[in-house]
Amino acid sequence: MKFTDTVEVEFKRVGVEYRIVNEESEYLEIMKNEMNSFDQVWIISTQDVNLRDPQKSEFVAKTLEFFNKGKSLMLWTENKPLYEQANLILKSLPLNQSSNPVFMQLDGEDPGQKVMLPGSGTDNLTFASHHPIFHNVS
Repeated sequence: MKFTDTVEVEFKRVGVEYRIVNEESEYLEIMKNEMNSFDQVWIISTQDVNLRDPQKSEFVAKTLEFFNKGKSLMLWTENKPLYEQANLILKSLPLNQSSNPVFMQLDGEDPGQKVMLPGSGTDNLTFASHHPIFHNVS
């Protein structure tokens, strides 16, 4: 099923405006020029991270700038290797606010059909519910 068959229909029904961007370069251009005009970013990771090193830094910096403004960030991933963009961001977003920050990284190819629950984030099938990225997730 395609996005346009499901999510797009629901977005239109409830009046959500959205824009689909397929290239990191277009994403970076939008983040530079229009960051204040939207409230939410969904990053759907792919296996093709075509970002050169300077672009990777800019991708992460602009995404974190958006998030640190109190805006919403949704990171979509799947099994290996479909978590590359998410990991670029997570490696720069500490799980705690201490002098020894802890960071998260996604890895593996675990079978699906399981539900993660709020918890410590270190136990199997839990996520660190205290992390700012999970604010209001239950």
